[in-house]
Amino acid sequence: MRSLTISFVVSLIMILGCKEKKVEQTLAPAAKDTLVSTHPDTTEIRESVQGFFAWYEQHQDALGHIRFVQDTPHHLKLNEDSLHAYLELLRSSGFISDELLENETRFYQACAKIWKTQKENEIPAGLAMDRFHCALDYIAPYKNGQVSSELHGDSALATLTLHGHNSEQADFHYQMRKENGKWLLSKLMCNSGVEY
Repeated sequence: MRSLTISFVVSLIMILGCKEKKVEQTLAPAAKDTLVSTHPDTTEIRESVQGFFAWYEQHQDALGHIRFVQDTPHHLKLNEDSLHAYLELLRSSGFISDELLENETRFYQACAKIWKTQKENEIPAGLAMDRFHCALDYIAPYKNGQVSSELHGDSALATLTLHGHNSEQADFHYQMRKENGKWLLSKLMCNSGVEY
């Protein structure tokens, strides 16, 4: 009789546990979304990402005039002084951390090493797409994209979701760092095929 009662209780716990998990799985995302959308840091991260892309859109011409990649007779070459000027212009946006500038410097230095060994008809390493758009085709206004984030103390992973034609959707990821009370872009999660 006792083993029958124990079996019944165990079965009941398992059934209730499964039901509880199902409820948890269906309710958790909605509860999480509500929490994320109302947390002050997620609002600030969204404003920072969208603010950067509004600035970036306005300064495309100025950024494009800074030629930090030079074409030489044998291969491309990185002009470090021009790269520094380019990165300083990005810093002036107010949305970029020193960490991102260091990461981008390392990225282009790694590219420059690869350029020395590439053949003339090859697409130069790291230059196939815009680093901030992380795309070959501009599919939507990045400044208006939907931004979600995962917080980890003073760092976060921000995801910018864009919707294009024919219900196309693309996600772009950026590491963020909170410095002096402001969320700044700290690393571009754009895989350009270059380790740095």
